[in-house]
Amino acid sequence: MTVISEDEYYFTNDSAFNHNQGNFRFLEMMIPLNLGSIGYCKDGNNCRLVTIQNLAFPNGITWKKVGAKKRIYVTLYKSTD
Repeated sequence: MTVISEDEYYFTNDSAFNHNQGNFRFLEMMIPLNLGSIGYCKDGNNCRLVTIQNLAFPNGITWKKVGAKKRIYVTLYKSTD
C-alpha cells in the first residue's frame, strides 16, 4: 500500500484468490493467469479497482509527484507483455 494523503491510498491485489484458496493461487502462478490488480481508496470505504485484472502478481507500490501529476510505480512478478 502507498499513502497519498490522510484518507487516500493505492494498494495491490497480488492474486484474484485469497490465501485460503492456495490451490487456485498456485495454478494462477503456474499457468500463469496474471489476475492481480491495483485498487484505490479515498475517504475510508470509497474503494475501487483502477486496473483490469491482468497484472502478474503486483507486490510493492509507491508514487511520486511529477509536475502536477501523480505517477504510480508497481513491482510485478514478471512482465505481462
